[in-house]
Formats: sequence, structure tokens, C-alpha cells
Amino acid sequence: MSVRITAERSKGIALLHACPLEMTGRPLPTVILFHSFGVSKEVVSFLGYMLAAAGMRCLMPEAPFHGERFDGDAVLRQRAFWNICTTYVDEAEALRDAFRPLIADPDRIGVTGTSMGGFAAIAATARYDWVAATASFMGSAYFHRSSRALFPPLGSYDVNTADAHDSAMRTIPDPSATLCRLADRPIWLWHGQRDDVVHFSNALDLQADLRAMDGAGRLEVSLDPTGSHRVTDTAARSGVAFLSRELDVGSRSS
Repeated sequence: MSVRITAERSKGIALLHACPLEMTGRPLPTVILFHSFGVSKEVVSFLGYMLAAAGMRCLMPEAPFHGERFDGDAVLRQRAFWNICTTYVDEAEALRDAFRPLIADPDRIGVTGTSMGGFAAIAATARYDWVAATASFMGSAYFHRSSRALFPPLGSYDVNTADAHDSAMRTIPDPSATLCRLADRPIWLWHGQRDDVVHFSNALDLQADLRAMDGAGRLEVSLDPTGSHRVTDTAARSGVAFLSRELDVGSRSS
């Protein structure tokens, strides 16, 4: 299947838009793809291509302070990690609304993402009922806990900054605080067991917490014993297959 990828703007936000060439103007099952921290939408376009080749429309928005939206201040960007991730999720709904005529079912959209994008995909699932399927690569539902080691908003987390850190994080919605919103949702988590950035235990913790509330029935966890903090070809193909199945691509795009 031939794929068309175009650079576009929606609501002032730059994005890449991938779809099967012969179905450019037709409503299709659609996936919003969130990219990793410190890179740009182009870096994850391989996933957008694969999703489009499988018969889906893929929207790849630029995150705040990234790519075309980056102002050059890398230090400020690092300390704003959690606000960036939250705003990224905020903007997803406007993107869905802007592309509504091209979405096969605007109330059933998939989300996916890598690393920071994996965090955003889980957060979007917890926030929006219209998310019908989620494929998170190297993400986590535990924002507040993760923030103590991963991009603390004050630059460090220790006995001297703990109170100020916790205060700064109170404005950041934490998906783990509303686990009921993730219960029995079609979610696929992939994590490499040699990941030295986001530990794979985050996936197992979500599985255990959802099982404790009898809500893990539609959760799938895939761990790669040799995987690092990088999406492998096998992982990418598995994530695309999961989204294709859950969005019923075969019948919707025919």
C-alpha cells in the first residue's frame, strides 16, 4: 500500500499527517502519535508510516517546546517536562476535532507514543472517553512517582526540594490517581527490560494495580528481555497490529 505523508498545521500546531495514498480524503480509523522528549515529530514518523501502511490515518503533532516549536532553551525545556507532557495531552482533543471529517469514528480513536509520548498516550486514555485503544512504548501511568527521578521540575529531588517539588507537581494530572479510568480499556504496553531511562517495572505495576481492581482484562504487557530505551522493529510491528485489531481496521477501511 502506498503511503502519503504531508507536513501540515492545525490550530497553529505543526504536525505530520500520514494515510494510505488512495484513501487520502476518506474517513479512516485514526491514531494520534505522540513523540519522545527532546526530539521532533519526524523522529517517530516511521511509526506513522507503518500505521498508514496498515490502513490507518496517523496524526503526529509537534510537542510544545520541540521541533518547530522549540525556542532553543534546553534547560527550561527539561524542567518543564511534565507541563509539556500535560499540554501535549490537552492539545490532542483539539486535533481530534479539527480532523473530525476524516476520522471514521470520531469517538473511537487510537493513541500511541514513545517514551514521553508513551506517558502522554496513557494520560490521554485516562482523560478522554474517545480513546478506543492505546499502545504505549516505554511509558508510565505513574507521573508523580516518576517525576522524582525523571526530569524533576526543580532540577533535583532530595530532602531539601521535596516539598517544593510536590507542590510543583500538584498541577500535573497523574493517571495513576484515576486508575478506574484505565480499567478494562484496550491498552498495550511495551517495555525493554534493559531500559535505563524508564524502568519496565512501571508496566508491571500498572498490571498489578488494575488486577487488584479486576480491571486488567483488556491490558496487554509485552516485555523484551534484551530491549533498551528504543523501539525495536518487532515492538513497532506488534503495536501497529494491536491498534489495527482494536480499531477494527479491516472492516472500517474497506
